[in-house]
Amino acid sequence: EPEALKDFFPEFEAYEDECRFLGCVHIGERECGVKLTQLRADGGAAANNFLLKFQSDISGLPVIRPRCIETTALGAALLAGLGVGIYHSLAETRNHLTPDRVFQPTLSAEERKVLLAGWRSAVSRATLGGQT
Repeated sequence: EPEALKDFFPEFEAYEDECRFLGCVHIGERECGVKLTQLRADGGAAANNFLLKFQSDISGLPVIRPRCIETTALGAALLAGLGVGIYHSLAETRNHLTPDRVFQPTLSAEERKVLLAGWRSAVSRATLGGQT
């Protein structure tokens, strides 16, 4: 529960807002000290071209959609195959993870900055009950 996390991590509320929009991209980079070069999308939402393009534009990173977007089921099947000897290493399973499409960012840094400022302003107004 997010409320319980706030007790342990006072900065969680700020993180929560950022996570909602960018899927923890910037937080993950900051906390792990790793600069991401791409994002990968899966699950039902990955079928939405507009969403993936928007995520690419806002994050400034390419978003890769796999041919099989139900990667949880695929991963379970591949691990089962590894367990029973169909595959002898994880490397052998990689050909099942081929991309269907890569969404490239096209927004300029300035356009991205303006959109993110608008988002943060909207979140702030919404969480303060419309007060500014």
